[in-house]
Amino acid sequence: MKQTKSPIPAAALALMLAFAPGCKKVNTELVFRLTPYVQTEEKGPETIAEGVIAYAFAADTADWAVASYADAEAGILTARRREGERQADVKTEQNEEGVLEIGPLRNDPTILVVCDVPNRIYAWRQVEIPANLPQLIVRMRFRPWRTDSLYKEANWFMVNETPPAPPEEPEQPGEGDGSGTEGNPQPSSGGFRARNDFR
Repeated sequence: MKQTKSPIPAAALALMLAFAPGCKKVNTELVFRLTPYVQTEEKGPETIAEGVIAYAFAADTADWAVASYADAEAGILTARRREGERQADVKTEQNEEGVLEIGPLRNDPTILVVCDVPNRIYAWRQVEIPANLPQLIVRMRFRPWRTDSLYKEANWFMVNETPPAPPEEPEQPGEGDGSGTEGNPQPSSGGFRARNDFR
């Protein structure tokens, strides 16, 4: 008597396919869970910032930039090589814990822009979407006491169009005694560049 092989149960077949090489589904969505902090004075404590908003753009920093604080707060990017602007794809506000849950992000790369509205400071960066990483927990810090308009902190480019003036240095002996330097104009630092070239 000829024997026939029994068919593989459907549940077992589904399990085999799920773990077979090349059949595993790759997750390409990312929730960027951002907690913003603020430090109002040098060496002072850091507290969770309030009044922070964030925008996400399906864009590359090689082609798009943030032209000003006003654009950052409005969720606008400006093209680098041609005339043109674009609005953000996603806007996020802080939840009750002060966290910004941005996403899910699906486009690789993505530009993130975060605005500290009370202090009129913005930060931006490019994010690559890693495979099978559904959530990324990140902290960032706004430091309104810093006297530089543009600086980089961790992976963020920080911009403050109206930074505080540097503290005055104490007068040294011999200064202001008619040596000829008092009142001479000092070279300009160039000021803030309206369209920064961070990439």
